Amino acid sequence: MKTLRVASLLVLVSSSLAACAADAFSNLAAAPNRYDVGGGWIVGSNYTPGFQFTSALSGALTGFQVAINDYRGTGAFTLDLYRDSGSDTFGTLLGSYAGTSTGVTYSQTSALTAVAASGPTLTTGSRYWLVASGTSIDQLGWNLNADLGSSLVYKNGTYESGFTAAFSVQVDPITSAVPGPAAALPFALMALRRRKRA
Repeated sequence: MKTLRVASLLVLVSSSLAACAADAFSNLAAAPNRYDVGGGWIVGSNYTPGFQFTSALSGALTGFQVAINDYRGTGAFTLDLYRDSGSDTFGTLLGSYAGTSTGVTYSQTSALTAVAASGPTLTTGSRYWLVASGTSIDQLGWNLNADLGSSLVYKNGTYESGFTAAFSVQVDPITSAVPGPAAALPFALMALRRRKRA
């Protein structure tokens, strides 16, 4: 009985501390119409659009969801994540992540391509850039966000205000310090001893 109680307490502690990815940034609308299907930015064939965003959370990067759909070619593309320089331009490159889209550009399906990522830690309130590129033989479309909101946009060497493509950025958020399962074990055992004495 005592073993069962300890196990139950540890399960509760462990489950409460389980990592859960959250959006550090998202301009995606609710399903089914997650983004605008009437237009977008060309990716590939020497087009490399990028968009500035501000992180709403601090945490380790876990991935992206992007409204990038294949138009011509293999569907392959690369996402580059940059820290902002502090002057609304690219700063340090934090990582490059490969993705492949099987969706059809400007379709009504609102398909999203998930791209796994890891490495850098994003900081609440800090600005970043997400840039997409493809090969010379691939051409994809990065659909606009549903409300046609604007941001600083990079397009082939220039920075200006423009419509923002649809995407989200996920992190494993940093939360307030909580005792881990190992640290919680003595407290669980102490509680059982008190219960036994009573």
